[in-house]
Amino acid sequence: MLKKLAIRTLKGLAWLALAILLLALAWLASNNRWVDARSDAVPAALQRPAAILPDERNGFFALIGMDAPEGADPAQVGRLRWASDKLNQPESDRLRWPQPQPGDAASSWNCRSRDEDCTARWREHSQALRALINQHATLGHRCEALAAPGFVMDELLREPLAEIKEPSDQYAARIIPQLTGIGQCARWLRLQAVLAQQRGDPTALGVALQRSQTLVNGLLVGSRSLTGSAIAWRLAEDHWRMMVALAAREPALTAELIRLAEPLPPEATDASRWIVSEAFSVRQVVGELALNCREGGLSFSSLSWMDRHLNCVGIMPRANQQLLDQQWLRTLEVARAGPLAALAWQPEPQQKWLFGFAWYNTIGHILMDVAQPGYTDYFRRQADLLLHHQAALLALQAAAQLPDQRAAWLAQQPMDQMLRARILLDGTQQIVVSPWSKQDPAAKPTVYPIAQVQDS
Repeated sequence: MLKKLAIRTLKGLAWLALAILLLALAWLASNNRWVDARSDAVPAALQRPAAILPDERNGFFALIGMDAPEGADPAQVGRLRWASDKLNQPESDRLRWPQPQPGDAASSWNCRSRDEDCTARWREHSQALRALINQHATLGHRCEALAAPGFVMDELLREPLAEIKEPSDQYAARIIPQLTGIGQCARWLRLQAVLAQQRGDPTALGVALQRSQTLVNGLLVGSRSLTGSAIAWRLAEDHWRMMVALAAREPALTAELIRLAEPLPPEATDASRWIVSEAFSVRQVVGELALNCREGGLSFSSLSWMDRHLNCVGIMPRANQQLLDQQWLRTLEVARAGPLAALAWQPEPQQKWLFGFAWYNTIGHILMDVAQPGYTDYFRRQADLLLHHQAALLALQAAAQLPDQRAAWLAQQPMDQMLRARILLDGTQQIVVSPWSKQDPAAKPTVYPIAQVQDS
């Protein structure tokens, strides 16, 4: 009896193993580069628009060449760097922005406006900061010249190389952000405004404010990549915090600051710009996933036959791209209604699933399910741009209202209800904002003080 039971058990296990093997073989037959999708054409909605500015007018080149050696033309150096594909290569003669040591009085240069009142810190350490920026006058003067009236830029995206010979040729290694230094330039302009107000120089203050606003608007209009856009959003928020802080110390500035801050450029709320750019960049990276699966790939000759095939199991670049394109197209549809509507966006599965997995292009689905939800925070950050802009304007405009009338005045201001739910009048002295983005879970709500005009 036990013998028959053991035989039946072994037979059952054998049939089960055979079924699993057949299932695995069927999956492999449906997930390999020989049954990859045929077409990888780019949908019209995801095709990048052509550059709209001639090189000589595009401030983008001056931005990426701002740290050019002493005596060089930043725009010309930027064009040469871009043409030679050497944006990220070290150059010993590049100029350096201030890098004060922690603990020095001048370390307030690195103040983060999201964490503290940078205007107050800069005023407190103004003497040390003046000495610091005097040491970097060339960079500061270039920044000021760039932010003159008429500044425009059109951020360019890297083109993929036709031939990839080494890891540094891969697109993922070549899209290191090229606008990282712009934060230092924006900080320079804000600091100049704070120092001008402190020494009682209204002319210099007006010039510095206009430059800061010009730079911010140029970045909001001209940034196209996801990274470039996120930098522009953050710098815009820093700029508005500085404006409100200046008005709190000098209420007479409020009317001029309101004029500078209005309106928000429409490009700043157009998520399709960074979506199209991000879709292009991801397309290049996905297309290079199978580099080791074909002869001539980066590591092809150094891998064994077994390793080459194991590395390529389930890799279907064109099917992956079609899957991503479908997701991007649906994302564009949501984004057309604006950043606030896009807050509800969630990526969705594309096909029927078996046991929790897609049968065709399984690995592509898994990769997308892991990567795509990360973009939801960028919609929140772009929505926060509207939130901070609205809050800063309200704080400036509320200065003209009597303190005991501000609550009623705020309730009558036209704004989207989603913004209203996150903007609070705390007492009569400040506007408090609760952003959607949770980049720092420990971050406190943002406070915009109201200048005391009526009761001063």
